[in-house]
Amino acid sequence: MIIGTCHFVDKQAAIRYYSDYPYDDPSKTVERKLREGEIKLGPPRLGRGERRFLNDEGRYCIESKP
Repeated sequence: MIIGTCHFVDKQAAIRYYSDYPYDDPSKTVERKLREGEIKLGPPRLGRGERRFLNDEGRYCIESKP
């Protein structure tokens, strides 16, 4: 199973990601989400048997085996 996380490789990747949503100013939205802890920069922690990778958007995903 593959799931997307709230972790992005950098702030620019997060801004690009949220540019596809109907926010007036994606950069301000990202700043707020970072401040409130809704999104994070850098790789997420992994659990046993999990592997992380970056998707084409610069967002970290985790693959786990059932």
